[in-house]
Amino acid sequence: MPNSAHCAQCDAPSTTTCVCCQKPLCDEHKIMGHPLITFRQLVTAIWTTALRAPSLLGDILFKELDQVPYCATCREDVAARRQTEQLKFAGAILLVLVLIIGIPAFLIMT
Repeated sequence: MPNSAHCAQCDAPSTTTCVCCQKPLCDEHKIMGHPLITFRQLVTAIWTTALRAPSLLGDILFKELDQVPYCATCREDVAARRQTEQLKFAGAILLVLVLIIGIPAFLIMT
């Protein structure tokens, strides 16, 4: 969606806006990337889809996401936030594995 303002980085007319900070950007200064999906959004989407339309789970989990424009500053921030969300996901997977393996092992030992 074109914007009549000038790019935040130069004097060129803007063609889009950053999805995070909403600064106007020209084609030269926009950095395309995948949108940030938080751990909470992922779990909520999977849970809701599993209950309402389980046949669409494959689309949610494996479909390629559309690219969105970021400015250089926001791209770095999104990269750091994405790493934090990946660590949350890995921690949750480890917790589930510990519960799946630990509870039966505890029951067998007692």
